[in-house]
Amino acid sequence: MAVEPIVRSDGDKKNDCERNAIARLIKRVRKQHPKLKLLVIEDGLSSNAPRIADLKAEKMHFLLGAKPGDHEHLFDQVHDAMDRDEVRVERARVASGKATHDTQTQYIEDLELNKSNSDVRVNFLQHHHFDGETAKTLKCFSWVTDLDLSGKSLGQYQRAGRCRWRVENETFNTLKNQGYQLEHNYGHGKTNLMTVLALLMFLAFAVDQIQEACCGLYAAAVARSGRRIRLGGVSAKTSSSLQVLQFRGLVFRDCNGGAFQTASWIIADCCDQSFSQQPITAHPRDVARNRYVH
Repeated sequence: MAVEPIVRSDGDKKNDCERNAIARLIKRVRKQHPKLKLLVIEDGLSSNAPRIADLKAEKMHFLLGAKPGDHEHLFDQVHDAMDRDEVRVERARVASGKATHDTQTQYIEDLELNKSNSDVRVNFLQHHHFDGETAKTLKCFSWVTDLDLSGKSLGQYQRAGRCRWRVENETFNTLKNQGYQLEHNYGHGKTNLMTVLALLMFLAFAVDQIQEACCGLYAAAVARSGRRIRLGGVSAKTSSSLQVLQFRGLVFRDCNGGAFQTASWIIADCCDQSFSQQPITAHPRDVARNRYVH
């Protein structure tokens, strides 16, 4: 599990922090995957010389957020490069519903990260969204990177930088609000209790993601229930061994049949009759492929 708890280690007097935890995680991931090619995407808190040194030491590429307020010297260089017309620019028009936006992505090479670390050289990527009618700036994103993007699609990399929000939305938001109860403190352990509980929640979430990606039955159940929290509430009621054995019996007995009805039956067994009126169907080949998951 690529999870690093933010906890004070034995013997340390100072409290732990996100920056130190990420530094430990970087080393652990590289140790576990010594040959894996990685591009690390982080927010503006990480676009500093120590973090870049850690990433380079572990041979990881990076795309780190950089804001003007935190990198005055860097953006002064950006403005100077623009004045000298040393900027590569990609432009596009994007339709979003009824609205139309103009986009502009800029790329500049070999800039100093800051005055204190002039030997740390980075490339700069910036992306703007403009209103298609008024040309007003709607959004602006900027990053520093070690990647050489000359001759490459800038749009691909700005989308990579912007997708970091999905970690917040599709991981943390799901863990907090979709039935995993990550925000709830189930115990005040003096050593490892809370960390163990959090890791168990991440493991459960990982299993659910694997099932959603690979199991047609689970994906159909999630789609029918509408939200994971509803499916999770029903799943919690199916924890007895008898009901699980009944579910497995349904899977194996009907593997060679026609349209396969699964989750509606198991949910109906759990006293939620509203689902039994709209059976969930899956093709027999999906059932045969995924029966061992259940």
